[in-house]
Amino acid sequence: MTIPDYHSIMYPLLELFSDEKVHRIRDVESEIAKYFGLTEEELNLLLSSGRQGVFKNRLNWANTYLKKACLVKSSEKGTAFITERGLDVIRDDTITELNNRLLRKYPEFEKFSRRKKNNDSISSKSGPNEKVYF
Repeated sequence: MTIPDYHSIMYPLLELFSDEKVHRIRDVESEIAKYFGLTEEELNLLLSSGRQGVFKNRLNWANTYLKKACLVKSSEKGTAFITERGLDVIRDDTITELNNRLLRKYPEFEKFSRRKKNNDSISSKSGPNEKVYF
């Protein structure tokens, strides 16, 4: 198995949050890793910076994108819980995965997406496609 991209992580993460409890992101990391069947070796892969794991980085990006679309909110740093909008997505049987195109239907995400494109400080080097060390 390869480490999933952040798009692939978004829907399972939102499903996990559908219990309507407040979750610590570091606590859900192992549950999402199990969902994807990741090995210890895969979980230990680091970004080129050597400071963060690839999977953890992608999980954090997935959570950020869900927040920007207002599908989840945070009560304090490092936590997340599902919103009514997020529950609507989970209840919609036609949605089985999330991607940026789908998230752009929400004005808050569209605003973030436009700002991100125009902001050089958020680049592919700092984003979910950063090179990894093996």
